[in-house]
Amino acid sequence: MCEENVIRHATEALIQKEEVITPGFQLAEGQTVTPPPPPQAPKSQVIALSPKHIRIPHNPHLTAAQKAERCRNCVIYSEHQRLKYQVIAPIIVLGVPAMVVWQSSVLLKGLDTIFQNINQLVANLSLSSHPVIGTQAVLQLVQNNPLADYFMLICLTIVVISLVLRFAEYCIFTLKI
Repeated sequence: MCEENVIRHATEALIQKEEVITPGFQLAEGQTVTPPPPPQAPKSQVIALSPKHIRIPHNPHLTAAQKAERCRNCVIYSEHQRLKYQVIAPIIVLGVPAMVVWQSSVLLKGLDTIFQNINQLVANLSLSSHPVIGTQAVLQLVQNNPLADYFMLICLTIVVISLVLRFAEYCIFTLKI
């Protein structure tokens, strides 16, 4: 939960800035700020904010769930979640390909096994009693070509990166973990 010192620290940027009110500034429904008597120095009035001028609401009657929901909708918390995603996203984008390179031999063997099983399944489901000669030549060319294996591994790596990034977005922005 946000404590008073956390909120004050987050609003320091507002405290350090000077707010200038100029004549004719619209407050609400036709109300305007009346200009002060003409000073000898600048024409606008400068109001400096201090920590004493910021009132932090405190409601002791809120339940823990209500406080947690209020924090999840807080601008400070949302900014924290955005910064968290900015830290995690590059780690994912670099980490997944690093793991694929590290385990490439195991993954290539697994891809070969999967493709052989798919090939066997399609051959069993085929309506012709004998395989077409051209199909066998293409199949042999693809099965024995490491370039095709690496191309498929790269494509699957890109898909996995996008899925992991979407999962991280879901966890950070929707579940607010």
